[in-house]
Amino acid sequence: MSTPDVGVIFDFDGLLVDTAHVWLESERAAFSAVGVEVTEEEQRLTADLTTSGVTDYWFAKSPWHGRSKRDLELDVIHRVRDALAREPTPMPGALRLIDRCSSRGMRLGVATNAPGTVCRSALAKLAVAGDFGAVISADDVSKGKPEPDSYLLCAAQLGLRPEYCTVFEDTPSGIEAAARAGMFVVGVPSDPRDTERVEALANLCLPSLEAVSDRLLDQLADRSARRSKH
Repeated sequence: MSTPDVGVIFDFDGLLVDTAHVWLESERAAFSAVGVEVTEEEQRLTADLTTSGVTDYWFAKSPWHGRSKRDLELDVIHRVRDALAREPTPMPGALRLIDRCSSRGMRLGVATNAPGTVCRSALAKLAVAGDFGAVISADDVSKGKPEPDSYLLCAAQLGLRPEYCTVFEDTPSGIEAAARAGMFVVGVPSDPRDTERVEALANLCLPSLEAVSDRLLDQLADRSARRSKH
């Protein structure tokens, strides 16, 4: 079954690729060089921010001297990019779901708060970059999630109206962004502590991408097809 007018947009960090430990290790290495102690708990609080937002957070908490905020931000980005370019770890079910959606003719996209170089290097290493018609990163919009800008731009680049798109997201802020864009949202919490909020915000909540059935994909395609007739 071909469904060319149906869009599926994925978040990147924690949804397609397991990146939490990579960001934590990279931020610790970069910020410790200027005397900032990055704890795992506080890193969780900044996980949904763009890299510039993370850098602003740590500078406000513990100002440093000698290196610019942009220099530290780029240090973190390059560390994460290089790590993921070597050995990205896909989340359970991610690669199979990409293949299943692609084989149905769905238009696939990525919308992420991560920098484009980080996302694209990982997708290339996983040999799925060619499956995506649009990859929207923090570099492409002025406001990251929970603002809807990245999802709206992704839909536009896929040539679809927002209501024809289904989003797979793992965080409350990402779900909020997709919902504000007018998209159907499937929540797949990567952090068990977010499960209750994800269940409250998303249209549907699943334990992992492995739980996406063929029946659900049929339902998502049918939902978009019915909307396109109105």
